[in-house]
Amino acid sequence: MITDKDYIEWQISYRDPNGRLIEFGECLDKALNNDTNLKMEIKRVVEEYRNVDTFDKKFTIQRIEDNRYYNEFKLINELTPILRLDGLTDNYYIDIILKPKQRAVGYQAMVFLYIPCEKALPLEDGQKLIGRKAYQNEKVKVFLNSDHILGLLKSFLLASDTHRKDILNILRYLNVNV
Repeated sequence: MITDKDYIEWQISYRDPNGRLIEFGECLDKALNNDTNLKMEIKRVVEEYRNVDTFDKKFTIQRIEDNRYYNEFKLINELTPILRLDGLTDNYYIDIILKPKQRAVGYQAMVFLYIPCEKALPLEDGQKLIGRKAYQNEKVKVFLNSDHILGLLKSFLLASDTHRKDILNILRYLNVNV
C-alpha cells in the first residue's frame, strides 16, 4: 500500500535521443513562458554554478574490501556518493548520484527528483495514490514550481560538465542569455 511517507523517484532527463526537449527541458520552456521573474533567477543560478567543480569530477565511487566471505565469495562494499538538495517546496528533494555508465565504461552523474506520493495524481482517474497499490506502468501528474525548477537547474549544472553544457545550450535555445 502506498502511504503518505512514500516518494516517487523520477530519473529526470531534459532531451530525447533526437535532441528534442523532454521532461526538464519542457518544464524550463513552459516555466520561462509563464514566469517573467524566472529568467533572472536562472541567470543568477547559472552564474553561481558556472565555475563550480562538477560532482563527477570531485567525487568517486569507492570499493572497500571487507575481508569477510560469504561461502567462497569475498565481500566488497561499494560506497556511492550522493548529493541531496533538501528543503524544496512540498517536501520534494533532489539527489545527484554516481552510477555506472549505461553504455560505456566508467561512472556518470544522474539526477533524480523525489516527489511525495501525496502530491501526485494519476492521469487515469485523478484519485490520490495514498491507501492503494501502484499499478504497473502507471503515470501520474505532478506539479513543478519555480523552486523545483531552480533546484533541478542547480543539480544539472553541478552533476557533470556534459550536463552543464547541455543545460546551458538548452537555455540559449530558450532565449536565456547565459
